[in-house]
Amino acid sequence: MGFVASLALPASLASAMPACPSEATIVSTNQFRISSQSFSTAAVCVQSGVSVTEDISTYGPSLMYIENAVVGVDVEAYSGATVHISGTSVGASIDAYGASAINVYSGVSAETAQAYSGGTVNLFGGAFTNRFVIYGGGTVNLYAATLSSHAFGNVSDLSGTVVGTYRDGSIFSLDFTNTTGLGSFQLLSIPAPSTALLLGLGLAELGRRSRRPRA
Repeated sequence: MGFVASLALPASLASAMPACPSEATIVSTNQFRISSQSFSTAAVCVQSGVSVTEDISTYGPSLMYIENAVVGVDVEAYSGATVHISGTSVGASIDAYGASAINVYSGVSAETAQAYSGGTVNLFGGAFTNRFVIYGGGTVNLYAATLSSHAFGNVSDLSGTVVGTYRDGSIFSLDFTNTTGLGSFQLLSIPAPSTALLLGLGLAELGRRSRRPRA
């Protein structure tokens, strides 16, 4: 296996899914299919409890927030779109195409996640029954508190299983395939909340001591 040194992300960036912006369109009733192209606002929020029979599709530069919903088939992002999803059951796949990004947080379940050329899937949580797939120049970034199967950094393997824990302490065992080896699969370190708190307190104490006047 080929790895590089650990790449760290500030814990605050992955503590939870961002809040839905106040100017967004709110979807509060069950739908057959949702497309960002059907709304005039730049952001669309699918509220808790909403069930979507088919797909949710987001086209750039739109933003889609999906929280505690049910999606019958796929969640898709195209052409520079950004999707945040948490606490949601997805019947089939989570797919990022062409300069889009899908951020997957805790409580998400799906059959698979797929990053196509130019698309990025960021995994801060989530469980998948089948392997996730990186096509061509796609990117998957998996943010973990601990890893037991790999070292942090770039994964050069074309397939395998990554085992570890997410920041919230939940255990994952995720199968993956990098179909051509041209895609990017990164395992990035993000400390658990207790570790992050201790680190923050330690840095604060060092800062306090550095400001203490010398005798």
